[in-house]
Amino acid sequence: MLKAYKYRIYPTKSQRQLIEKTFGCVRFYWNKALEIKLKALERREKIPQVLPSKLKKEYEFLREVDSLALANAQLQLEKAIKYWLSKKAEKPKFKRKKDKQTYTTNNVNGSISVDFEKGLIKLPKLGYVKTKLHRNFEGTIRSATIRKSKTGKYFVSILVEEDIKLLPEKDRICAIDLGLKHFATICYSDGSMEKVENPKYLVKTEKRLAREQGKLSRKQKGSKNYEKQRLKVARLYEKVKNQREDFLHKLSKRIVSENQAIVLEDLNVNGLLSGRLSKHIQDSSWRKFIRYLSYKALWYGRELIFADRFYPSSKTCHVCGYRNQELKLSDREWVCPVCSTRHDRDINAGKNLLLYGVARLRAVGSERPELMPVERWEASLKQEAPTSISGSSSLNQIPYVIALNSNDSILARIFTLFHEYAHLLLGITEIYNDEKIQNKEIEEWCNSFAAEFLLPSKAFETDPDLQKIMELKIYDDELISKISKTYKVSKMLVIIRLKTLGIIDEKTCKEKLVELKTVLNNRKVKKEKFARNLIKECIKEKGREFLSLLWLYRSFNGDKRYIIENLYKRVF
Repeated sequence: MLKAYKYRIYPTKSQRQLIEKTFGCVRFYWNKALEIKLKALERREKIPQVLPSKLKKEYEFLREVDSLALANAQLQLEKAIKYWLSKKAEKPKFKRKKDKQTYTTNNVNGSISVDFEKGLIKLPKLGYVKTKLHRNFEGTIRSATIRKSKTGKYFVSILVEEDIKLLPEKDRICAIDLGLKHFATICYSDGSMEKVENPKYLVKTEKRLAREQGKLSRKQKGSKNYEKQRLKVARLYEKVKNQREDFLHKLSKRIVSENQAIVLEDLNVNGLLSGRLSKHIQDSSWRKFIRYLSYKALWYGRELIFADRFYPSSKTCHVCGYRNQELKLSDREWVCPVCSTRHDRDINAGKNLLLYGVARLRAVGSERPELMPVERWEASLKQEAPTSISGSSSLNQIPYVIALNSNDSILARIFTLFHEYAHLLLGITEIYNDEKIQNKEIEEWCNSFAAEFLLPSKAFETDPDLQKIMELKIYDDELISKISKTYKVSKMLVIIRLKTLGIIDEKTCKEKLVELKTVLNNRKVKKEKFARNLIKECIKEKGREFLSLLWLYRSFNGDKRYIIENLYKRVF
């Protein structure tokens, strides 16, 4: 695995001059090559490959610097152009001397090495550079990136290929609700809870920054006093950045070390930055914190779970499942009208995310230690939920209030239901988008499951139209249409349900389904819209307990291929 180690270097005067020259040559090559490529695009010609060796013939000063620095600049520019043309990134910009100064070189035949005893790093063209080696590493050096900060400090990042030891497994998970008043509210599966204060480093330094920037605005640009004052402002910003990164690194490492799985909300940070709280959100650096958690979880063998960004974690009562639609952002506490529980907004969101994480782990069959949420959803079960997805048990047995109880087997049965419903929705989407399905048993099971869900066995005991069809055991278009309107389901699923009960034979079922599909195609109904409406049928007027199942589906829908390949194997 690749891991980078960042150190501060203290180059001599001659080494600083060579580093600055390399920065300038890399910047010159980038701008020249980008100009050639953009002009070719304007003329609608094939984009040429601008090699550094060609430019060296015309510009001799490019030979004075590390050739691999120019080669890496070429690779970076080619990648930037490719991403821009495929609309994955913005158009590459010309570099300026005031922008970030950096270049990357590779380790070839030991051109980059580290002496930890003497505190030296050997770099191409520069030789040995004095370095503050505050930590050691073992592994193969791949490359080095030299960077100059706005305050004139020089740093080197050594990219190393090494084996990172996994941390020992833990028996708990945590859910994190990010906020502004408290940076994070963390709920653990062992019952403990923690609120991490938001340090607000930028807000605390605002007055001093305003004072120093005011002084800078009164200096004459280009003068020595202007440069001195610019460095003062830059050092203040650098201090804020270092404080923030130190806080985020320490918190993310502690969370990853103490928990086996971590649950977070998939926040739309870009959307939040357009509001009036943008300054405080930027000061909190949620995105950077999530990035730190992501790569550290990957390094140390932890599992990171993202809840759907529309998951109403704050509005939902974690005790009874009631959803408070009138909850405002200013409401920090609220009382559930159903179970009379007083909720702290952040703690309630954390506990809901914890329940979501446990459900996700169970649904994907994660081989982890037994993880049980502490919160118990107090409810009485009138009937038990089905325990097998291959059997013919009807879904009218599902209780109206889902209960989680760590003392019996109800929890396992509830997560089996999650598992079943995810299969159902994904299966329907695949089938009615006319995508190829390798296993025909999956298609048959999804259709039968959907039909049984929408038309349970009890309906055939009470509904006169259904009883009439059972007596006649023939296909009647008028009765089928009437049942479809009564139960608000499609004719296709009514036909499939009659076939599973043996009322009509398989041949008749297939003929009628083909007819209905032909009618739909003639009406030019979009296949995706039809699949979406069919999924809505499975949720409409079926009780609030299926909202949680819908959230699970939304979280899985982004990686549909993974679910089909892995979860279907567990069914068949």
